[in-house]
Amino acid sequence: MNFHRLSAAALLSVALSPSLSASAQQLAFPTAEGFGRFAKGGRGGDVYIVSNLNDSGPGSLRACAEATGPRTCVFAVSGEIRTQSRIRVRSGFLTIAGQTAPGGVVLTNRGTPNVNSPLDIQADHVIVRHIRIRPGPSPTVSDNVDAILIDGEDIIVDHSSFSWGTDETFNIVGNGGSSAGGPVANSRNITIQWSMIYESLRNSTHSASNHSRSTYLGYGAQDISFHHNLIAHSQRRNPNLGTVGQLDWVNNVVYNAQQYFGELYNRHGTSNVNWVGSVAIVGPDTLKQRDRNAVNIFLNDGVATHNLYVNDNLDMNRTASSQDQRLIVDPKDWTYISASPVGTGQLSLSAAAITSPQQAYKDVLAFAGATKPARDAADNRVATEVRNCGGGIIDDPSQRGGWPTFANAAAPADADRDGMADSWETARGLSASNAADRNGDLDGDGYTNLEEYLNELAGDNA
Repeated sequence: MNFHRLSAAALLSVALSPSLSASAQQLAFPTAEGFGRFAKGGRGGDVYIVSNLNDSGPGSLRACAEATGPRTCVFAVSGEIRTQSRIRVRSGFLTIAGQTAPGGVVLTNRGTPNVNSPLDIQADHVIVRHIRIRPGPSPTVSDNVDAILIDGEDIIVDHSSFSWGTDETFNIVGNGGSSAGGPVANSRNITIQWSMIYESLRNSTHSASNHSRSTYLGYGAQDISFHHNLIAHSQRRNPNLGTVGQLDWVNNVVYNAQQYFGELYNRHGTSNVNWVGSVAIVGPDTLKQRDRNAVNIFLNDGVATHNLYVNDNLDMNRTASSQDQRLIVDPKDWTYISASPVGTGQLSLSAAAITSPQQAYKDVLAFAGATKPARDAADNRVATEVRNCGGGIIDDPSQRGGWPTFANAAAPADADRDGMADSWETARGLSASNAADRNGDLDGDGYTNLEEYLNELAGDNA
């Protein structure tokens, strides 16, 4: 484990932070954590079989994502979906089950007229798992190309991979403090977990040059859990936090930020941020003359302030767990640091989910991103670059070999098109000719039979 002049031997385990008590609510899936863990997704609803890679029409991902009512998108196809325009999720209670794609699936804007994000979620109760989104340069100048845009409540994104945006690559926005708004009033109760966000393009098709921006969680969004994720190879917004309510930043790894690592702003109200068990690692593009603190605090509002809790993090200024916890923040901003978790007073993750930063480093590099059926070449490359302190910020995907291809593997037989493989149903005494049994609950644990199948494909222990 090479932390680029940060010795792994110096890292020590410390006690875990407080966690929320157990709740009777049903988890989105067994390994769901954080504020978004109770997202319902398409539970009990319809199944849409994604049977082709077309942008639209019957059998497309868009047909499922843009439908209404509780629904689950199950993939019987693998490969690249080139979005001609953004896929707009405006009706909630949706599950996008990327783990069902036999050889993996990716959304891109490659060679299309799309000047927006491939996936735009403005709805509630959405579950997204094992999806890759890599837009790439737009055909004309555009300031709107993120990989994904999220504006909603009760949302969880798990084991997904995002890269090659030209604005931010990952974007969660609230309503800016307004009581009015669009399809939803605000963004809250959101979890991003076990995902990879990397290589936001620098000199590309954004109107501003040198616009490599990674992750924006803000505009008044609140109650967000961001844990066990990798951010790599971007100039700024690694992340940019402009949230209210509570944000838990736990067990994340940030590598090769050029100008700033974490940026905290209060332009939409007082921020309450818990920064725990995370690692910030300098890389080839990190500027020596810049502040290399893991957390950088900015004041935009004369009334609102910052409340920050830090525990067991590592960066260039804090290289061992025995050192002062505050060293990841510039000393001039230590006045904002609290001695205990802020917001509700406890973290939104279970204690068992939180590890030491050195363990988080190992786990994130081994398991984050879309891993079903397997990590693709781009994700594997970036994980290796972090381990070896290599790679760098890019202008175009062609500098790193372009978009990976996916094997066109055959989907398992599903005679009744209920989203569950016939062999799986037969082994459990279900009927391969009765689509309605997908919404039964054979073992009475609160997950439908379809959810049990999806959870098993994702590697959960239901």
